[in-house]
Amino acid sequence: MIFARLGSFVRRFTRVFRRRSSENSLSAELAAHLDALTDRHLAAGLSPADARNAALCEFGGVEQIKERCRDARGLPWLEYALRDFQFALRALVRSPGFTAIAISTVAIGIGLSTAQFSLMNTILLRTFPYPDGDKLVRVFGVSRTSDRLGLPPANFLDLKSSARSFTAISAFSMGEASFAEPGQPTDLVSGLSASADFLDALQVRPTLGRAFRSDEDQPGRPNVILLTDHFWRQRYGADPGVLGRTVRLDRQPYTIIGVLPASFESIGWGTVEYIRPLTIWPNFATDRKNAWFRCIARLAPGRSLGAAQSELTVIGRQLAAAYPQDNDGNGFRVAKAYGADVDSAAQSVHLLLTGLATLVLVVACVNLSGLQFARALVREREFAIRVALGASRSRLLCPLIVESLLVAFAGSGLGLLVGHVAATMIARHFQSIEASANHQVFLVPIDWHVAGFGIAAAIIAAVAFGLAPAWLAARRSTSAALKLTAQTITTSRTQHRIRGLLVLGQLALATVVMSTAAGVTVASHRLLARDPGWNLDGLYTCWLGLSGDRYSSEHAVLDFQRDLLERVRSLPGVEVAALGSALPNVYFGDPISAEIEGRPVAPRDKQPIVSSILVSADYFATLQIPVLRGAGFPREFPSGSPLVVIVNETMAQTFWPNENPIGKRLRFSATEPWRQVIGVVRDVRVFGSPVAPPSAFYVYRPLAQSPSSYFTCILRTSAAPGLLAPDVRRAVSAIDPDLPVRRAGSLRQIATESNSFPLLNKCLGLMAVISTGLAMLGVYAMLSQLAAQRTREFGVRIALGARPADIYNLVLRQGTILLAIGGTLGVGCSLAVSRLLHSVMAELEFPGLMFSLGFLAGLGLVTWLAACVPARRAARVDPVSALRAE
Repeated sequence: MIFARLGSFVRRFTRVFRRRSSENSLSAELAAHLDALTDRHLAAGLSPADARNAALCEFGGVEQIKERCRDARGLPWLEYALRDFQFALRALVRSPGFTAIAISTVAIGIGLSTAQFSLMNTILLRTFPYPDGDKLVRVFGVSRTSDRLGLPPANFLDLKSSARSFTAISAFSMGEASFAEPGQPTDLVSGLSASADFLDALQVRPTLGRAFRSDEDQPGRPNVILLTDHFWRQRYGADPGVLGRTVRLDRQPYTIIGVLPASFESIGWGTVEYIRPLTIWPNFATDRKNAWFRCIARLAPGRSLGAAQSELTVIGRQLAAAYPQDNDGNGFRVAKAYGADVDSAAQSVHLLLTGLATLVLVVACVNLSGLQFARALVREREFAIRVALGASRSRLLCPLIVESLLVAFAGSGLGLLVGHVAATMIARHFQSIEASANHQVFLVPIDWHVAGFGIAAAIIAAVAFGLAPAWLAARRSTSAALKLTAQTITTSRTQHRIRGLLVLGQLALATVVMSTAAGVTVASHRLLARDPGWNLDGLYTCWLGLSGDRYSSEHAVLDFQRDLLERVRSLPGVEVAALGSALPNVYFGDPISAEIEGRPVAPRDKQPIVSSILVSADYFATLQIPVLRGAGFPREFPSGSPLVVIVNETMAQTFWPNENPIGKRLRFSATEPWRQVIGVVRDVRVFGSPVAPPSAFYVYRPLAQSPSSYFTCILRTSAAPGLLAPDVRRAVSAIDPDLPVRRAGSLRQIATESNSFPLLNKCLGLMAVISTGLAMLGVYAMLSQLAAQRTREFGVRIALGARPADIYNLVLRQGTILLAIGGTLGVGCSLAVSRLLHSVMAELEFPGLMFSLGFLAGLGLVTWLAACVPARRAARVDPVSALRAE
């Protein structure tokens, strides 16, 4: 019954639609035929007006045409649409210059915005390619200094046993390990150590072999390992016989039990070549200090991120009450799993680039809107004749809308291709790219997010530069338009204001893009050129991690470090050598609370935060950090020596102003002994980091008193640092043949390659150039059209005594006014954007108002040059020719 009534309604609607559209359909057909006759007479040498009149006479007169339209019956809707398409296509072919400019402009705008959106989508917006990947979340630890911390093992175990918002919670850690076949030299590989339920949380099953059993993360179980698909193919040629084979991983034998599917690999993990069980040792149940567990979980059905966060907040408060010494002021944070490790500075950079690229697209749309608007005004007489032939306003707009859609989709298709190529090229240089020899991890696919963005951008572009100009042009009085000739087309005050607003919008948006891009470029150059307080040049560095039974005691770690320093100090060209837990090239020190002797004891959440770094004796001499007061660390500490520290200059001035800080004491918890200050060193800054450090206070502790199994070896050499790599590897191998040397090379080169500002500045410069070009094109086009439409006025003015210079200044004044208003708006918006960026990247020193005004003056010069051509053309109008044309 319902379907029968629905079918009857559709049939009645179709009949009414065909009756009402028949006149308009035939009007379009007759108008197209009339255009063809007009073109033939134009080719014969007639003027546009005479050619149109001759075509009307040949066709039978306007009244007969209108009569034929009234007697016509409906055409099928498909034919109706096809005729609009044919007419729009023919109009674009007749104007190859406009069509090429329009498609190219749309392609550039959509290409830039799509490229940046593709990168942001790949890094931040996608989900893991696993079943119900949107249900995967990351759980972070939260403290006073960060909301992106790992979890201590005991907190993780308590969370796993008490949380009800998740169906699975798994811990993992990322790292590198030595990998070798029995009897073969070791290679350095990257992988994960994960709890046994890790793959169950992801809902991933091996394509070959089996997954971990539930007890294989417990102590005493045999060592097993899973290989990733690309490592299996690269290392073993996709040989299924690898199952059961024994390999050495960090000097321990492991049995290969399976191969993961290719879908496991994702930018969320980086380069992963193996997974092994993360052994849950009994002492983990009491370890609440070392926050090194990463946590991934799967939301329970019907649970949202907000509900899970509420539950984790309650659990965090319970743990803080139960263990105030370790958990006071700490908590948990849950976030979407994909892209959760991207820090706030990187997110801000991607949002900045995406926002500016979108502004470039808007500038392109506004530019084309102005061109289309002018084009529609030139065709006013044609539109008036179509209305006189019986076409309705809506019917008149359809070919123009189809024309705009054709340009938009042609430009978006080309733009998607350009954007994908550009995003792939940019992705290869990003700091977050990790690639092995034969496997590229960081890919920028065109998925449904990117395709949807491109389609939406095309539709918005079509509406932006097609619908409004066509609608405004169609509002012109038919009788007034029919009286016009090609030389007397004028614009109403409303149309003139609209066109002026379009140019104002272009100039304002272009000023925002250019000023912001220039400001970030200047700020980044200042950041990279400032004195960091230490010397990067001439330094070789490598990272070492001591693990396994061989280094289970502090004495074994200290013996290895002493032996290593003795060997590398004797290498040719080495001037001084040191070890340290961190270097000020990416991040520097672990933020912890400190208690200062002699000051009131504050609650734990109110205690000052300091960055703690473990260093050897010659650390400051190697990095060339001056010791301002006191002395550095000795190379040897006799048994029973008091604990000592060295602080930075800012900390000494803050806590001991007008006092000698030497001999003062501090400690990091109420349960440990006091540490005595023996020296003060110069402040240092992290090289090239735009994010403010968690603390301005630095405390250096001697490695000899607080041994660490993970450290960096730093050598200052008189030769090229890269030449030391083979000698350092031999020195390490002489002590431990199975110990891999990681992240080795020239520190200057490593720091420069890991910095993304050079690539960021290139992208910003490209956007600034394109937006400037589009804005100047818009100014030039608008002033040229205005000057052409005022030809008669200029002729009268010159005939009455106006000088060419007066006409020149008259046209130029219009461009100057538009620049002043649009530039002022743009400068104000760009200053607001700079303040917003500075709130996130506090280390960037953005230029102030004077720089923006100077930049606006440069933009004014370019705008003046764009306006000079139409102004000079207007000043050369021949009054006799202009008046004769009327």
